[in-house]
Amino acid sequence: MPSVSPIALAAVSPVATTGVLLVALGNGFCHDDGVGPAVVESALQMSEGSELGPAIRAAGTDGSPLSLLDIFDEDRRSGHDRLLVVVDALCSGRPPGSITMTWLGTAAPPSTLGEGGQSAPSTHGLGFAEVYRLAACMSLLPEHMALIGVEGADFSKGEGLSPAVTAAVAPAARLVLRVAEAALAGPSPLGSSPWGD
Repeated sequence: MPSVSPIALAAVSPVATTGVLLVALGNGFCHDDGVGPAVVESALQMSEGSELGPAIRAAGTDGSPLSLLDIFDEDRRSGHDRLLVVVDALCSGRPPGSITMTWLGTAAPPSTLGEGGQSAPSTHGLGFAEVYRLAACMSLLPEHMALIGVEGADFSKGEGLSPAVTAAVAPAARLVLRVAEAALAGPSPLGSSPWGD
């Protein structure tokens, strides 16, 4: 049974966002590093047909943390006030399948980001923490962002998640939707799309 660290969703106050953009980081060909895409896919399936469904979309990404820079830049240029929820594998020493959430935004990067809760090692040389700090230096950070991490066990080459991480996918997807629900101030006005379409 995956453990979810105590999360004060009350601290995720409504931020009057017009939508939620899900960003999956990870490589599906490195076992547990593929948990980000699995969680985002599960959250999208769970939200279908719900009130949240129309307000949630997934960003197209190659799974690399560096792709966040383009996503952040595009989000800023769009003028839409969206919540970004980044989902990634962690390698912090917690039990495999543990789920954590960190509320982030334009404030200075938390000093603990990357210490004991860092993203899984990236084949691109930079993990989430480094890209987050780089985006902060470039003034690209979105105003509203949450990082949901799932502790991995096996980051070797190969497909498929370890049993503990597989068991964490659905609870992590439900957490994604709880964060989205807590942050959304309400549905977009009729006829107004948060996606510019």
